[in-house]
Amino acid sequence: MGTAIDREALKSQSRIEFIRTLGLRPDDPRLLSARARFAGRYGLTADEIARAARV
Repeated sequence: MGTAIDREALKSQSRIEFIRTLGLRPDDPRLLSARARFAGRYGLTADEIARAARV
């Protein structure tokens, strides 16, 4: 599924960043889709979703 991340890459990333993106690029289409789908449930604005994709 393209979500695997090797141990060295995991160590070099901050834990919070990894949790936020699950090891994917912040602009990965799967993350963008999930953010859009759950935005209403968690009160995310379009600006917050766009900002998360740039981080």
